Amino acid sequence: MKEGARVMAEKEEWVIEALKTLKQSGQWSGRFRAHKTLFLVEALGLAKPPFEFELYQYGPYSFDLDATFVALEAEGRITSSYPKPGYGAMYKVASESQSQQLTGDDRSAIEQASNKLCRLSTNDVELVATCVYAQRRLGASDDDAIVDIVGKIKPKYEKPEIREALIKTRKIQAELKSGH
Repeated sequence: MKEGARVMAEKEEWVIEALKTLKQSGQWSGRFRAHKTLFLVEALGLAKPPFEFELYQYGPYSFDLDATFVALEAEGRITSSYPKPGYGAMYKVASESQSQQLTGDDRSAIEQASNKLCRLSTNDVELVATCVYAQRRLGASDDDAIVDIVGKIKPKYEKPEIREALIKTRKIQAELKSGH
């Protein structure tokens, strides 16, 4: 397999595994949650998905990850539906085959991150991922600096909301670090 084809196959396996895991945990298996789950996997050092993330409208986002969704749908490996008005697409994996590219540790990392996010509202997921981005990508370490940075990035949220999300972020980080 050529290098480019191998890389694309690996990216596709990460997306497919994320969608399967989101569905299994009862979450909306859409692009937003897949982006945030895979960002947390990478940013918290659980595994190394092959995507570059940058800050975008709803927090960390990967254009390459989004392009992988498009490719998978065009290939018929995932399908989309719109079961709720006002929501984005929900994706379903066309066949339930086991990934050949991902290790058990990779799958476990996706599951761990997904399980932490499944308890959170969409707004909280956006804020938690942005708090992690402020820490890991922008170098903010103390709570006040993180809240200030996230407040500037996300002016639609009030500081008390951001502070609550930071508490959730710290809890998620501690649980993942301890293996819970």
